[in-house]
Amino acid sequence: SAQLYGPSLKELYGQTRHIKKEALLSYQDAVSLLAHLILHLIDFTHLSYGDIIGIAISTVGVVSPDTGTIVSPLVNHHWGNHLPLAQNLAQLLPFSCDIIIDNIIRFSTYRILDQDAGKRQKNLVILYCDNSVGGTYVRNGHIVHGKHGYVGEFGHITTDYTFKEPCSCGKYGCFESIVASEKIQTRISREIDNWPESILNRCKDKSAVPIHYLFQAADEGDTFSRLTVDLIAKQFAVMVYNFQILYDPDEILIYAYQVKSMGYFRRAFYEKLTPFLGDEHLEISLHPVGCGMAYLNDACAGAAAYCFNQYFDGRGLQKIEPMHNYS
Repeated sequence: SAQLYGPSLKELYGQTRHIKKEALLSYQDAVSLLAHLILHLIDFTHLSYGDIIGIAISTVGVVSPDTGTIVSPLVNHHWGNHLPLAQNLAQLLPFSCDIIIDNIIRFSTYRILDQDAGKRQKNLVILYCDNSVGGTYVRNGHIVHGKHGYVGEFGHITTDYTFKEPCSCGKYGCFESIVASEKIQTRISREIDNWPESILNRCKDKSAVPIHYLFQAADEGDTFSRLTVDLIAKQFAVMVYNFQILYDPDEILIYAYQVKSMGYFRRAFYEKLTPFLGDEHLEISLHPVGCGMAYLNDACAGAAAYCFNQYFDGRGLQKIEPMHNYS
C-alpha cells in the first residue's frame, strides 16, 4: 500500500524517499516515482509479480474508486482534475493486478469493519479531524462513495456561516476552516497577546501551539484555552446534527486530534450537542487520533483486507490493463 499526497510520495511501507518541498512534482513524475517505489518494494521483499493480487494507493482529494480516478487533488492544484491514476500507473508496471485508489480514511474504515463484525450491520458515519478533515459513510457494511466520490468530504460542510476566514476551497464557514489544527494554531497566535495570563504563553513558539497543549490547558481551567476549545466543540456538535439529518445513522465515530487528554473538549462537545439532539438516542464515540504511523498502519491493514476480500470473493475489481502512453 502506498500513500500519495502533498508534494511527494512520503511512505511506501517504511520505504521513504525524501524530496525537497520546493521541488513540487508534476503528476507524471509522481506516477513514475510511485511505479518505481512499487517495483523496489517487490524486489526488496523478494516477491514475484505473480504474488501481487492488488495494489492500494491512498491519496488526498476527491477520489472515485470505481474508476481509479482522482477527481480533484485539492492539494496539488497544478495537477489538474480527473486524473486516471490507476490507469496511468498500470501502464508503467510490467504486470497486471487490481489497482485500488481511495483515501486513507476510507482504507482505515475497512480496518474498523474488519475488526468489528457488528459494525457491518449498521449505518455508520466516521469523522476524522486533525490537520485535515474527512470521513466515511457506511451503509450496511458498505462504504458509500457517491457518483463522483464526494461522500465523506465532510470538511466542506458549512457549520458557521458567520466565520470570516476563508477555507482552502475558497469558501467561508467550512468545518475544516475552523477545526483543522493549523487553523486553530493561526487563531491562537493572532489572539494570544490579548490573554497575557494564559498558560499558552509558556509555549516557546506561540505561532504553532500544539493542539495537545491547548487541550491540556483547557483541562487545567485556562480561560482562553477553554474559549478556544468551546468554539471547536460547537462545530463538532453542529456537524453531528448535520450527520443526523443527512444520514440518520445508528452510530457516529469521531477521531479528533493527536492528543492524550480530551477531558474538557469531551464535556464541551456533549454539552453543546444536547440542544441539537434533545432526548433522541444516538450512539456517539469520541476518540483521539492515533499517532501518524499507527494510523498509516491501520489504513494499510484495511486496504489489504479489502484487496483480499475482493480477490477471494471471486468478484474482483476490473483489472486495468497497461496502456501505451498517457499525457
